[in-house]
Amino acid sequence: MLRKLLHALLPADAHEICRECLYVAVQPISFTKPPTLVSEFFSKDDLIEALIASCYIPGYLDHGFTSMFRGQPHVDGGFKDLVPRLANVLKPGERGVHVLPFPDWVARALDIPIEIGPSLVPENVFRDVELFRMIFVPPTEADAWRLFAIGQQAGINYLEAKLA
Repeated sequence: MLRKLLHALLPADAHEICRECLYVAVQPISFTKPPTLVSEFFSKDDLIEALIASCYIPGYLDHGFTSMFRGQPHVDGGFKDLVPRLANVLKPGERGVHVLPFPDWVARALDIPIEIGPSLVPENVFRDVELFRMIFVPPTEADAWRLFAIGQQAGINYLEAKLA
């Protein structure tokens, strides 16, 4: 469902639009390796595979054990570190934004600031308990579209606050 959703939402040149302004953290299956930030994508499919690799939980997105990205098996980085600290993966001088789908109390418990997330959108139709459940149980397709709209609004709210 996620791959289908991303193909429907992203324009054909999404990989070019995102080049060097979107950084996706991917975690190779080797847990001795740190997450890698990917900011150059070869195609729309390459971008989509990076996005899926960044959040791939075995048995959640499909029945596989890993997601293949650029010929290597990957899993959600949460298996090693629930949310990578940006300071640990960014190069000196780079700035990142934490985009988290968690309820704000989960982020507070992890001591991670949420800069873009559903809890920051007044129009959010999901209660915290529903967002927390979706960490473990995939949402319906209708709820996935609602979450997308909420995430999109959270991004707009973030940008408007930064530009104000």
